[in-house]
Amino acid sequence: MKEPIKRSIDPLTVFTFLWACQALVHQEFYNGWIGEGNPWGWGLTGVALATLFFPRSIVLFSMMLLTSIIYNVLQWPFVVNHILVETLFNAVLLTAVGWSMLQRNGDGRAAIIDRSAPVLCVSMIVMYYFAILAKLNAGFFDANQSCVVVMFDDLVRRFPLIPNNALTHNLAIGGTIIVELAIPVLLTFKRTQWIAVLLGLGFHVMLGLIGHRTFSGLAFAVYALFLLPGITGVVNDLRNWLESKVGARTLGFARIALRVVAAMVALLIVGAEWAGRYRDALGPVKIYQIPWLIWILWSLAVALLYCFSVKRYSSVATSGPDLPSHYRPGFLWLLVPLVFLNGSSQYLGFKTETCFTMYSNLRTEGGVNNHFFMPALRLANYQDDLVQITETDYSLLQKNYLDKEMYITAFEFQRILSNATEDLNVRFVFREEQQEINIKAGVPNEHPLCAYQNPFLAKILTFRPVPQSNGSPCQH
Repeated sequence: MKEPIKRSIDPLTVFTFLWACQALVHQEFYNGWIGEGNPWGWGLTGVALATLFFPRSIVLFSMMLLTSIIYNVLQWPFVVNHILVETLFNAVLLTAVGWSMLQRNGDGRAAIIDRSAPVLCVSMIVMYYFAILAKLNAGFFDANQSCVVVMFDDLVRRFPLIPNNALTHNLAIGGTIIVELAIPVLLTFKRTQWIAVLLGLGFHVMLGLIGHRTFSGLAFAVYALFLLPGITGVVNDLRNWLESKVGARTLGFARIALRVVAAMVALLIVGAEWAGRYRDALGPVKIYQIPWLIWILWSLAVALLYCFSVKRYSSVATSGPDLPSHYRPGFLWLLVPLVFLNGSSQYLGFKTETCFTMYSNLRTEGGVNNHFFMPALRLANYQDDLVQITETDYSLLQKNYLDKEMYITAFEFQRILSNATEDLNVRFVFREEQQEINIKAGVPNEHPLCAYQNPFLAKILTFRPVPQSNGSPCQH
């Protein structure tokens, strides 16, 4: 009797599994879709779970990519940096899937990875460079306002045995600069990419521990593309070893059991949030802590997998994402200049959110530039066309700007006023003139700042509150 032919796990299956994991991390962390009853949020969560259970399915993978794109674009521009990046990456992956499936003269699964992996890897490196560039400013190195100190205090709150003083604050600032510069530099060269991945794993595990596990989940998945031959080899070796120990049938039952457990945990988390019981205790653990515990176990397992892939398959793991001559990315390379343009936005006078300056203390608005060497060019005046609110009965403006002594850009001010659905009054200073706007339900206001915006610009531009002082407090 012939033995059944073993079908090895291919690189696309490994990456699909990791990409579904990071999608679910985002869905759990940004879970507003549950209370809102957002059908795209429910749909994305469902198809991401299905993709996690059946990562070999290109149909499920494609559905997850498309659903994620629609769900995120509908929320633009109010998304965080890595959600924007995830959307762009999903578009590249989905295009690679369609392109490769239409060409039936080769290995479509290999073509998807070969066409998309180099583009995603280079784009990730570009994003890292912009992130460290933004941190080279006076505010970031000032321990009294640096975002590093804010995050360090959060880490100490979770792990109180860590010393918390001026020395450790300065060490944290210096260490962050060194690590965040080392990661993109080492990723740039194929021979050192494996070092960058190991360094990045430790960095992102730490970020995940203080609440930034969504960006870390994205990074873990993209890191796999730098080590994919090695990771795939380790995964296949592990599966073969398990089959030799317990048998293929038992291993198959174990996979089914894991899927059932994962589905039940997902239903528990979603159901608890939907019913308003997210902070209830389940034995010694509160329900909201379960995703955090899962994150710790998952990130440690991924880190261990990557370490083994480097150790046992260093000859292929250090070579980076190789490109067969017949599977080139082609026009997919257009993503790289798009990512570069997005990262340049704050220096060019455009948007200050989702441009890879997260938690950097960078300040370029209102005629203030605290960067050590980057000029604040002005191809547009969005960052300097500021409004100072002096009095208002509108809670959104009161809470986010007036109470915090923040300016609001005229662009954001116009967005809020043009979309207001309730009566409001606001007094403000704009272009050195004291002005007032009253909005009554159903009565159009003729003030220019109440006019509807260009829908395209409104979809891609968003701005942070601007301090009325010359300082640069920690903001996203």
